[in-house]
Order: sequence, then structure tokens, then C-alpha cells
Amino acid sequence: MKTFALLIMLAISALVFSNPPESIAQILNSGDGKSCNTAFKVSSIEEEYQVLKYLKLNPRMQMLILFEGHYYDALMVGESVVYFKISITRNK
Repeated sequence: MKTFALLIMLAISALVFSNPPESIAQILNSGDGKSCNTAFKVSSIEEEYQVLKYLKLNPRMQMLILFEGHYYDALMVGESVVYFKISITRNK
């Protein structure tokens, strides 16, 4: 939990001390990345890595999750997981 608090502090400090590009700001405003239900919304994997680079976070592992008909990337960052909702849905 301490690592996740550090992650949030990094995100807040990044937002306070530098203005992110509009595309990154929209992603950061789309959720908090703590779970599938509150995942950051992206349209590509490239956007995920742009956000992580902006927040100065280096993922250790990436997992693709199918949850309620939507795809999510879960990226391990330190002891925490950051969730991204990918804008592609599975055909039912």
C-alpha cells in the first residue's frame, strides 16, 4: 500500500510541477488506475507507455485482463498495479 501511495504522490507532483500534454491530461482525468472499474482509459498500448513515461514509472510486468467484456492492461509498477482500459471491446 505504501508503494501505491508513492505512485499517487508521483502522479500528483507530475501534474502540479509540469503541465502534461492534452492527450496525457485527458487520460489522467479518465480514472485513477487503481482497478478495472477505475482504470485509465486509453486507445492504444502506446498511450499507456506515454502515461507511464510522463509519471516516471517503469513497469515490471504486463497482463491482459478481460473483465465485463472489456480489455484491460494491468502493469506492475513496484509493488502496485496500474490498470488501463483499452477502448476495444470483445464481440459477444
